[in-house]
Amino acid sequence: ELLRKVAARYKTSDALMRFDLLAEVNEPVYFLDFMEQAAACGLQFVAESDIKFMRTAHLPESARQWLDAIPDRLLREQYLDFIHCRGFRKTILCRAGHRLDLEVTPERMSRLMVAGSPRPSRPIADFHSGEEIEFRTVHGQVISCKEAMPKAVYLEMGAAFPRALRYDELRARARRRLGYDEPLDAEMEAKLIRMLVSSLANGVAEFHVYQPPFRTEVGARPLASAMARIQAESGGPVSSMYLASFMLEDPVMRGLLVLLDGSRDHRQLRSELQTRLGEDSAHAVTAEAIERALKTLADYGMLIG
Repeated sequence: ELLRKVAARYKTSDALMRFDLLAEVNEPVYFLDFMEQAAACGLQFVAESDIKFMRTAHLPESARQWLDAIPDRLLREQYLDFIHCRGFRKTILCRAGHRLDLEVTPERMSRLMVAGSPRPSRPIADFHSGEEIEFRTVHGQVISCKEAMPKAVYLEMGAAFPRALRYDELRARARRRLGYDEPLDAEMEAKLIRMLVSSLANGVAEFHVYQPPFRTEVGARPLASAMARIQAESGGPVSSMYLASFMLEDPVMRGLLVLLDGSRDHRQLRSELQTRLGEDSAHAVTAEAIERALKTLADYGMLIG
């Protein structure tokens, strides 16, 4: 079954075939062997640049307990490779001898911004009811929670998206929504941080140190980033200003993005897009469709003016 899945993946991707299987240099090694080579060069393991590679929340409880009982981080990572049948890593190394302090403290979180697009499946009438609420992101990740604080945090993240909120601001907004007058105690704050780190590992949240220059309001003459316009013209995935990729299957949205150089108003955009798409699709380019597409592009973080 595993071989069938791998074969199907390579069959649908020329890039994987060229750069992996047919590459001139293709010498896979186990993670432990790689780290042995790194140690010989005076380097040590820090983490994976993609934290999703290190997550264990989706595993059965017995597996998580077994992994957590392994004191050697490198051995634990090797077993994760086996569990996931993982053949690719994005490993961060640093010079050996540095003491690694991996604790995520409130002080460190206060230097970060948190972004995410979770939206509740239905309105939340009472945060403290214990009722399970399902949240879904624009990329399709689904997460459910019953406790009041996660509900409030996810709701505030989704309301601010695509903008990121500083951790302190996100915490304050969640407290206000729940009617908490006093600061969170140490236990509750530690629980909130664990929840956010878990959300990061599961692709529900992102941590940032920089707010990209995009706008969420649609102006009279919308302007998209030059990179996004070039990518839209080429027909491949399109990158937003907050570094997420979208396929943009809708020809109206993709064609519209190409035209967003800041020189056209909404009427001109509609007229030129109708011409670009031709008679077969021109009927779909209504004024309402243009406004919806522009709002979606703004929500995706594509607009800079």
